[in-house]
Amino acid sequence: MGMAASQARLLTITARIHDVEYQAQSIQNAKVQLATQSDQVYNEYMEALDAQTLTISTIGADGSKSRISATFNNLFSSNRVRPADGSTYALRNERGLLVVENAVYEAYENFEGKDPYLFAIYMLGGESASNDIRSLEDLYKVEEALYINKKDSEEDDFNDNVKNLRESLEKYVSDGDIYSGNLKAEYDNEEGREKYEGTLQNYRAALYQQFGKEICTNVDLSCIDLTFSAMAMTEGQYNQDKFDNYVDLYNQIKLCGGCVPISDYNGMFGDASNNSEWLTSMIQCGKFSIDTFSKDKNGKCTMNGTSPSSDSCLSYTETTAIDSTAAKKAEAKYEKDLKEIDKKDKRYDLTLSKLETERTALTTEYDSVKKVIEDNIDRTFGIFS
Repeated sequence: MGMAASQARLLTITARIHDVEYQAQSIQNAKVQLATQSDQVYNEYMEALDAQTLTISTIGADGSKSRISATFNNLFSSNRVRPADGSTYALRNERGLLVVENAVYEAYENFEGKDPYLFAIYMLGGESASNDIRSLEDLYKVEEALYINKKDSEEDDFNDNVKNLRESLEKYVSDGDIYSGNLKAEYDNEEGREKYEGTLQNYRAALYQQFGKEICTNVDLSCIDLTFSAMAMTEGQYNQDKFDNYVDLYNQIKLCGGCVPISDYNGMFGDASNNSEWLTSMIQCGKFSIDTFSKDKNGKCTMNGTSPSSDSCLSYTETTAIDSTAAKKAEAKYEKDLKEIDKKDKRYDLTLSKLETERTALTTEYDSVKKVIEDNIDRTFGIFS
C-alpha cells in the first residue's frame, strides 16, 4: 500500500513539474513578444513624427501668409479660409459628386428653383425670403426693377462694368428685353446664343456684386406688377461673400451632377468635417479628389483637377511642422506604451520566479519520494537476493 501511494505521489509531482515548465516556457515566449512590441511601439512613434498632413497656404486680412492643416471646414465650407493664390477648391468623391456641408445638401434637395442666385437667396434667407420670389422670371423682374430705378435716378450709380455688359446685352435682343432670349437674326445661332448667355451671366454677376444687398433686401418694386412688395430677407441676413460662395456652390453641384453631405463620412474618425488626418488619408488613397472652380470671360463655369504635387497652395507637410503638440502627443503615447510593456515584463519575471521556486521544491520532493520508493523496493525484495 505504501509503494502504491508513493508511486501515485511521484506521478502527481511529475505532472506538476511538466505543467510548471510549460507555463515557464509560455511566459518566456510572451517576453520575446514584448520585445517585438517594443520595436512596434518605436516604429509607430517614428511614423507619428514623420506623418504628413495636407496643408494649405492662406492669406490673412492683413496680407500675411501662413500654412495651416487642410480640413473640410477650412478648405471647402462656406466659412473657408482664403487661399494665397485666390483659388476656389471643390471636393469630389469617387463617384464624382461634390461633397458639401449638411445644410447645403439639405437646401439643394429641397430647392425647387434652377438659378444659382435664387439658391443663394434661399441659403441666406431661408423659406421666408425664397417664398417671396418663386421663379426665375420673378427674380428677373426684381433685377429689372433695380435697373429702372437706378437708371432713372438723378445720379447714375452703375459702375462701368455693369454699364458695358448691359449695353452688350441690349445689342443681342430684338425686343429690348435682355432676359427674353429673343435674339436678333444675326445673333440667332449657336455661337451668338452662347455669347448672349455668357454675357447675361456676367451681367447678373456684376449686378449682384454691386447691388446684391439691394436686390435681396429692400429694392423698390413699385414699378413692376408682382404680388409681393419687397424681399423678406433682412439686411442682417445678407452677406456678400457668403452669397457669392453659395452661387459658386450651386454651379459646382450642377457641374458635378449632384452632391453628398459631409456627415455621410462620419464614423471611426468622428467629425469628418474637421479632421485633417481623415481628409489627408482619403485624398492619398484616391477616394476623394480636389478640383479648382473657375469662370471664363463668357461666364462659363469649369472644374479642373489639381493635386498637392502640382498646386501652388496645397502640399503635404510633416504634421509636427504645423502642429507643435503632435510631437508631444506622439512622445507621450510612446512613453505610455513602453511603461505598459515594462509592467508586463516585470509581472512575467515575478511569475517566472514563483514558478522556478515551485519547480525547485517539486524537484526536491520528487527526488525524496523516488528515494523512498527505491528504499522500499530494496527492503521488500532484498530477501530474494
